[in-house]
Amino acid sequence: MMLNDLGLRKEQIFNSLKPGTNVLLEDKSFGKIIEKVVGRYPDHSFLITTLKPVPGIKNTLDNLSTFITIKFFLEGRLYTGKTSVFHYTFKPTGLLFLKKPVNLERISVRKTERVKCFFPGGITHEKDSRFFPGLIIDLSEGGAGFVFKNPWHKEQFKINEKVKLKITFILQEKELVIPSYIKRFFHNNRNIGAGLAFSHETSEAKEKLEFIKKFVREILEYKIFTE
Repeated sequence: MMLNDLGLRKEQIFNSLKPGTNVLLEDKSFGKIIEKVVGRYPDHSFLITTLKPVPGIKNTLDNLSTFITIKFFLEGRLYTGKTSVFHYTFKPTGLLFLKKPVNLERISVRKTERVKCFFPGGITHEKDSRFFPGLIIDLSEGGAGFVFKNPWHKEQFKINEKVKLKITFILQEKELVIPSYIKRFFHNNRNIGAGLAFSHETSEAKEKLEFIKKFVREILEYKIFTE
């Protein structure tokens, strides 16, 4: 379900929050806490989330008299609104009952938003197996920033040239080779790099880009939730 018309579909947005979705709750009385959706009340009037037993949280919730801010990602979009606490319990486990958010609005998060990273990688010409190693220094859903290990290797490439970009995700133990285009060259301190745009021309490339999209969104969610 695409939620483009926020004015008409606030109800669908609320009802589309699935168990496991992270929500950020924010108020000056307790700062920021991140909980997970576990469900909704049968009549959908309340959102139920986890509630971690952090020191002082019971006293804080008992004395809340105003709305608190709620933020969450849905279908790659960031939403924010105001909610209030209806009930909470720590027996048998921590649960928080939140009233349906009001003043819900979408916060702009560009698809080209980049996240910093440091992954081993390299590029090759489209029809040439010579490998030019380097470092991936940022990623977005649509492209990557690449720095050549040897600055002189930049002379082997041209703007708008089709290349293959190799990215090694160390922690995930995953390597991806993605068809890309060189959009620009740049200087990074004493290094020379290339800004690349990913190609979506093949189904194989689309599958790989789904992995990158998920990776980038998880980092952006963490960044936004912890800033």
